[in-house]
Amino acid sequence: MKRGILFTAMVSSVVSAAVTVFVVLAMLPAVAGAQTSPRAAAGLSAGGPTSLAGVTAQAASTTVGQLQVVGADGQTVRASLTANGLQFTDQNGKVRYSLTFAASGDPTIAMFDASGGEIWSAP
Repeated sequence: MKRGILFTAMVSSVVSAAVTVFVVLAMLPAVAGAQTSPRAAAGLSAGGPTSLAGVTAQAASTTVGQLQVVGADGQTVRASLTANGLQFTDQNGKVRYSLTFAASGDPTIAMFDASGGEIWSAP
């Protein structure tokens, strides 16, 4: 009886290992092909349950890449990040905070009031 159980366990293990090897060898070319095929796109948009865009990312060879976070309406840009800086806007789309870099690489920070007037900046 013990030999029968041991024999059954060994056969089951061998069959299981053989099936695993077969599946791995059958799937490996498809998985490897997926890894070596790069995907490129001009932009990306991710949204929530309302199907409105919440985050957009765009890159093009003629412009600077850009990452935007939009408001609940799917249109109003609330935050924008580019290689030139970072901006935050209020619910009306007015820039309220800005961190930018001049062509020389020097940073500038500015805060704005609701009408767009600068209320503080450095340097």
